[in-house]
Amino acid sequence: MYGKALRLKRLLKGDGEKVCIVPVDHGLTLGPIGGLRDILPLVNDLFINGADGVILHKGILTNVAKSHDLIDGNFILHLSASSVFSKNTKDKALIASVEEAICHGAIGVSVHLNLGTDNENAVFRDLGDVSEACHKWGFPLICMMYNTNTVSQGEEIKTYQHMIRIAEEFGVDIIKIKMHIKPEEFQDVGRLASIPVILAGGDKCIKIDDFLVMLELAQHKCIRGISYGRNIFMAKKPGMVVRACKDVLNGKQAIEEINWEEIY
Repeated sequence: MYGKALRLKRLLKGDGEKVCIVPVDHGLTLGPIGGLRDILPLVNDLFINGADGVILHKGILTNVAKSHDLIDGNFILHLSASSVFSKNTKDKALIASVEEAICHGAIGVSVHLNLGTDNENAVFRDLGDVSEACHKWGFPLICMMYNTNTVSQGEEIKTYQHMIRIAEEFGVDIIKIKMHIKPEEFQDVGRLASIPVILAGGDKCIKIDDFLVMLELAQHKCIRGISYGRNIFMAKKPGMVVRACKDVLNGKQAIEEINWEEIY
């Protein structure tokens, strides 16, 4: 397990610094949407400005790795996939393995788990297999987990606690979730977590204020960082958004000190 510990230290700084991981795997699901049409300059821009990791699929990682101009950074291979052509885009399939991640030079792997679908049992089996391989090869495992069921009012905290516990039971190293609760309720969710919790960004925010609310929530001490995709790579200046987010999350700048209109 020393290999996993060393790789996790590259993703999660030992001093408790909050991290910014950027997924750019959306092209498989949504097609060449804005921000993802020219991947190499985007990836370089993200790493130059301090992104702690970039999540992407194996074909894009292969193309990126061929570039002589590539900036060093932590690549995380995403193993799950579905497309908008499917009748149920929430049913994810494994399209890569931990062994492939090693061959591609990745530092860890990422899987997408949707709870409450008819396919949940199969996805659980997949997650168990990936977790086993990660343990064998000493590879960090990030799980982005979403609940597809409607949660009744007052049950949100219990649901998030359950989601985190599922990740812990499977041996996941970092869980990525999107929480719709009040800032003062984060403590009730995070205090039971034995693994780092990072916040998902979801769809691109229409209003800057909505994005800033998400960023403010991520400042909570129970949250280890963010994993924003569309809210970063679809921005006017993605790299600058990464830099600004990290500065805010780690107390180097206040949210109101940044000209968000210029970069977001």
